[in-house]
Amino acid sequence: MLQRIRCLERIRPFYDSDRIKIISGVRHAGKSVLMGQIRDELEARGKKTLYVDFADPATASECRDAQSLFTYIATHWKRRTKRSTCYLFLDSVQHLARWSVICRALTLSAVSLFVAGNGAPLLTAEAAKNLDGQYVEFRVRPFVYKELRAYAAELGKKAPVKDYLMYGGFPKRLECASRAATLRYLRGLDAEALRDVVVGCNIRKEEIFRCAADFVLSNSGQTITAHAVHSCLQEADLDCSVNTAMKYLSHLEAACLVRRLPIYSARVRRAMETYARFYDEDVAFHTLRKPQGDAALAANMKTIVCNELSAMGYTLAAYEQRSGSIDFLAEKGGRAYWVQVAGSIMEKDKREKELRLLNKLDNSRKKLIITNDEEDYSTSVVEHIRLKDFLMMEDLRG
Repeated sequence: MLQRIRCLERIRPFYDSDRIKIISGVRHAGKSVLMGQIRDELEARGKKTLYVDFADPATASECRDAQSLFTYIATHWKRRTKRSTCYLFLDSVQHLARWSVICRALTLSAVSLFVAGNGAPLLTAEAAKNLDGQYVEFRVRPFVYKELRAYAAELGKKAPVKDYLMYGGFPKRLECASRAATLRYLRGLDAEALRDVVVGCNIRKEEIFRCAADFVLSNSGQTITAHAVHSCLQEADLDCSVNTAMKYLSHLEAACLVRRLPIYSARVRRAMETYARFYDEDVAFHTLRKPQGDAALAANMKTIVCNELSAMGYTLAAYEQRSGSIDFLAEKGGRAYWVQVAGSIMEKDKREKELRLLNKLDNSRKKLIITNDEEDYSTSVVEHIRLKDFLMMEDLRG
C-alpha cells in the first residue's frame, strides 16, 4: 500500500508526545492504513506497539468497557515489555462507549496514544470537553492525484486525470474492474457515510437530513447558508427550522464530508459571518448527484484544486469583489496566491473575463489561473497552469 508521506510528516513530531493523536477523516480515506504505517515506522525504530481494533468482533467482545480495556492492555503489554513507553493504537474507537473519557485516563500512564474512528463526527463537543485539550487532530483525506497515480501503478493500472476528475481519490475504487463496479462501490460508501452521521449525531428525521446533505453535496464550491438549506427543504415539502439546517451543515463538516471555506469580502474587508463556500471532501460525492457532463466536470475541477491545495498545506479562503469572485486565496509560510479555476479559457470572451478579474486584484500576491487547456495563456501578471501539470506539483511556484 502506498505510503502517505505528507500525512506521516505531519504526525511524526508527535510520536512521543503525551497528547492523544486523533486521526480523523471520511470513511475509506485510509485512516487504518495510516495507523499501520505509523506502527511500522515505530517498530522499525525498535519501539513496541499494541494495536486494538474495535471493529473486530473478538476484540470488541473482550474490550467492552474501560475496565476490560485496561485489563486487555495490561495483559498484552506485559507480554511485550515491562519498562518502556506503550505506543497504543485504538482503531474504530467509536464502537467503545465513552471512548474520550477512557482515552483521557490512558494519558495518565506511560502511553503514546493514537486514535482513529470511522464515519461519524469523532470529536463531538462532549468528546472534546472530555479530552480537555490534550489532543492533536490529523485529518486524512482520500488520495490526491499523485497518490492515486502511484497506487494505480502498484496495481498495474492507470489513473487518467479525467477519471480522477469524475470519480475522485478513494483508494479502493481503483480495485473495481469496471465503471459500473466503481459507481456501485462509491454509492455504497456514500450511503455508509451518511448513515454514520445519522447514527453518530442522533438525527431523528433521517429523510430531512439526507435531503439537506444531497443539496450541500450536489453544490460543491457554491456559497451555501443555513437559509439556503432551509429553503431547499421547504421546496421539497419537508419541515425543518433554520437552526436545524445549520446543525446539519455542522454535522457534515464535522464528519469530514465537506470542507468549509470562509468568504472574504473586498467591500467589508473581512470574512462574512453567515456565508461560506462548502467543498465536497471528494468529487465522487458530487458526481453521484449530478448528471455527468462538462458542467459537472467544471465544478469538480474547483473541488479538486481545493483539495489539492489543502493537501499542500495551504490555508484557503474565497474572495469576493464587486467585479466577481475569486476561487481561492491560498496562504502558507508567508506566501500568498490568488488562484482562479476554469474548465477552459480558449474562447476569447471567457479568457478576457477571467483575466480581467485577476488583473483588478492587488499585485502583492502572485496570480494563477488553472485550466484544462493545453495552450499557455500566461500574461505578464497572470501565470496560466495546465491542470495536469498542477496535479503533479509538490507545491506552487514562486
